[in-house]
Amino acid sequence: MCKHLKDARNLFNALEALYVHFSHPTRNMKLTDLQLKLNMKKTTLSQLSDTHWICCCKSCDAMIINFNAIAQVLNNEIDDQQSKCVAQAIDNS
Repeated sequence: MCKHLKDARNLFNALEALYVHFSHPTRNMKLTDLQLKLNMKKTTLSQLSDTHWICCCKSCDAMIINFNAIAQVLNNEIDDQQSKCVAQAIDNS
């Protein structure tokens, strides 16, 4: 039973972290643009609530619906950051 509670807590912590990440306007715009590019319905991630379980359900649904777009935006951010690190290393050499 405790293992399942830990798994649920980890899931909701990850969903909250994604909500916080994409609540930044430029990151949210990237997600919205990619949704349109992938012919997906524009949906947003919902903030979790300790007292309203429907918010948790909506957040899970939004994550499932937007999984491909979210993963692609995050991968693009990783690639951009690696490019910055390479460019900074070249400038410093």
